[in-house]
Amino acid sequence: KGETGAPIVKLCDRLDNLRFLTCSPRTEKIHRYIRTTEAYYLPMAARTNEYVHDQMELMLGVARNHLEEVS
Repeated sequence: KGETGAPIVKLCDRLDNLRFLTCSPRTEKIHRYIRTTEAYYLPMAARTNEYVHDQMELMLGVARNHLEEVS
């Protein structure tokens, strides 16, 4: 159980950042966060915690929808 502690903290921090990402006026930052999350954090979440993984997918959808609305 000690081995999963650090990844969970990292994943929860990223999830929290995703929740407030749509407040950013910088669309390039949002694009970068989406790409990085899909490439690194989402696979880590799939291996580590199903709930966090599902929440990340949900928040990525919110961020993508936000980008479509502002474009």
